[in-house]
Amino acid sequence: MSVIVPQSQLSLSRSRRTLQKALDNKDWQSVGSLDALLGDALACAADDPSRDPAVLLSELGQIIKLYRQLVLSCQAEVEQLASN
Repeated sequence: MSVIVPQSQLSLSRSRRTLQKALDNKDWQSVGSLDALLGDALACAADDPSRDPAVLLSELGQIIKLYRQLVLSCQAEVEQLASN
């Protein structure tokens, strides 16, 4: 049995992965714009009447982990800049 995932949730997952890549590359300019796109994708997926709650909750867990990593990376970047 295959699971059909709504397009809004696929877009959310793609947006998260793209933001993750920008963070991994320390592409801070892209991180800012991709953060906004991820927020829009999240709103769309949450409002989608055909959303799969289990898939959406799983994706939200991944997004939380990503933002935790983002905050830690930003703090490290600030500390590095402050020490220079």
